[in-house]
Amino acid sequence: MKIRIIATIIFVLALLQISYSQNSLDIERGKVLSVGSDFISPTSVALMRGDFKQIDWKGLENKVIILDFFDTFCGTCISSMPKLQELQNKLADKIQIFNISWQDRPTMDKFFNENEYLKEHKVNLPVIYDDKELFSLFPHIGKPHVAIIYKGKVKAITFHRSINEENLLSLIQNGSIDLPLKDDFGKGDLQSSSDSQVIAGTWISRYQDGVPIQALQIKRDSISGQNISSVYNRSVFISIINAWSIIKPPTYLRLPGRVVWKVRDSSIYEDFNKQGEEWIRKYGICYERKDFNHVSDSVQARAILNDLHSFFGIKTYYSTRVIDCIIVEPCDIKENPNLKITNGFKVTGSGGISLMIEWSGKFPPVLDRVKSEKTLYTLGGFKNLEELNQQLEVYGVKAKYGREEMEVLVVEEN
Repeated sequence: MKIRIIATIIFVLALLQISYSQNSLDIERGKVLSVGSDFISPTSVALMRGDFKQIDWKGLENKVIILDFFDTFCGTCISSMPKLQELQNKLADKIQIFNISWQDRPTMDKFFNENEYLKEHKVNLPVIYDDKELFSLFPHIGKPHVAIIYKGKVKAITFHRSINEENLLSLIQNGSIDLPLKDDFGKGDLQSSSDSQVIAGTWISRYQDGVPIQALQIKRDSISGQNISSVYNRSVFISIINAWSIIKPPTYLRLPGRVVWKVRDSSIYEDFNKQGEEWIRKYGICYERKDFNHVSDSVQARAILNDLHSFFGIKTYYSTRVIDCIIVEPCDIKENPNLKITNGFKVTGSGGISLMIEWSGKFPPVLDRVKSEKTLYTLGGFKNLEELNQQLEVYGVKAKYGREEMEVLVVEEN
């Protein structure tokens, strides 16, 4: 069980693909720019790629300047670069995008020389490398991190998903734009407007601009003796899942097929279409609870779950349903001397196989009928069940489509 949970955590971190490494967190607060500030252009920058020999910041004032901070090990940063290149090509007379990294020239050269994905998409945006000065103006922890400059003013400090043609043209037309604020150092405080004499209670609000996304945390203040529980800028559904994960730690991925929605409109509870910050801004919630209950985290999580149920008029519970699934079951061993696995990886037990199948995103939930914990499987990539079975059958295991009764989470409006 521990192996499966640890593997899940590793895979979840990989999925995020957002870089939290930083060249320095020594921030001079007096230098930090905010939305509305005059842009202080760097005295000099180290520049490579693109069509620039040097940057005339003053000459770019009539264009929208987009500063895209990235790392070479940030998957989201890299995957967004072709979109940025397309925007630059289409709006070349109106915008100028710069990729910015704290990393040095040899690292940059190696990265761009070896990255076939960027070559395939003909990405050739100007890159400011070995940067410290721009970072000091727009400090951050997570990348991508984007600053938008227009007419010498900082117009937005925001998320990469906000950089699209519609938003940029709106800025040019109106001279201003209201985008979600990305502030990695922001702090949530829903009680700031409450009576200062209040020492316990529950607070729920909508999206809080400039407050970093935070999953459910339960902390205990050793001085006051309070339990402090909080969630910031998350969906209602994910907040409920966070609480359930403490009450009943998961042994499988909660794929869409494992959730039964008995509500009028499930799209207000979770961002199914991956709209990101724009969706969170409309439907996200912030939650804080302070109390003096000296209880275990699982009991505290139950109280949090009850709060969410009560305030949003829903109930969630585990049940069973007959659902579409992949069944992993024993079979006769089938030798395959022609099978070659390159860049393979090892998984432990049939639970590892189930997790790998579910994580691929290509299949419904998995029912494990092998129940092996010790067998070490070496597997490679696969596009469909046939390719996967060619690898599994050499171990006496196969996967097939079916319908079986499995555990599901039910979300039901009162």
